[in-house]
Amino acid sequence: MQKLVCILIMGMLSSNLIACDVCSCSGSTNNFGILPSFTRHFVGIKYQFKSFHSSPHKLNDIHYGPSDETFHSTELWGRMIIKKRLQVFGSIPYNINKRIEQHKTTLIHGIGDMNLMLSYVLIEPTNNQSTWQHSLQAGVGVKLPTGKSKQLQDNILLNQNIQLGSGSIDIPMNVMYTIRHKNLGYNTEFNYKFNTQNKMGYQFGNRFNATSRIFLQKKTTLFTFIPHTGINLEYAFQDKRNSIKEDYTGGHFLFANAGIDTYYKKIALTLFLQQPLGGHYGEGHIASQTRFASSLILLF
Repeated sequence: MQKLVCILIMGMLSSNLIACDVCSCSGSTNNFGILPSFTRHFVGIKYQFKSFHSSPHKLNDIHYGPSDETFHSTELWGRMIIKKRLQVFGSIPYNINKRIEQHKTTLIHGIGDMNLMLSYVLIEPTNNQSTWQHSLQAGVGVKLPTGKSKQLQDNILLNQNIQLGSGSIDIPMNVMYTIRHKNLGYNTEFNYKFNTQNKMGYQFGNRFNATSRIFLQKKTTLFTFIPHTGINLEYAFQDKRNSIKEDYTGGHFLFANAGIDTYYKKIALTLFLQQPLGGHYGEGHIASQTRFASSLILLF
């Protein structure tokens, strides 16, 4: 027991000295996208892939080389209609996180942090397809620390950004608005997440995410296709360790988005791509690369 405690303490002390602070957006928010019918439950699987490149930098008189990070997340998620206008969303991810440095590769996988959100439909669309349709809903939730956040490698605590979970209870909020006339529509979504400090003294900066997209609905005998395109802005405040701001954290990214939702009876398939347009993250040392996401849901 004493040996284990010593290892943990050494790991924590070492991590402050040699862990690279130029790394990904582990505390980022997630988009819902264009949601299906307000009156039906659904359950499904969502997959997301993100990758980053960190350029060489200097911290505390130590020079760090380049690194590449990839994040795969497969989520079980769904929505339950509690009563008219009131909905509950939930998701639990399985994450695979990998970092490749000059002389070391870090790979961890396992359950991530669970999310629950209660959402209220403020404006719901009518059944008259010939008029302008509006929908507006807002929600607030909680992110639970179900993912491991104290994993070691070579007796050294891994950097917080590569851990499977944040180790903190956080509060996500969401607002979505959609306007549509006949087959053409516009959708915008805003997400904000308040992050708290975990037991290790680390606190991810609050995250803001804004997405705007236009979409076109096309129906055939068996299928409904909804191609969409738009832009996405992600902004993160600086992380803190023991209430002190961390260098090389925080910043923003701007993405161009394109995707398509395909509906067949009670099944919906979504394919989604994000291409970075620019940004300034980690004091300019972090570059985001092309992202991909897909979702398969069953309505009932």
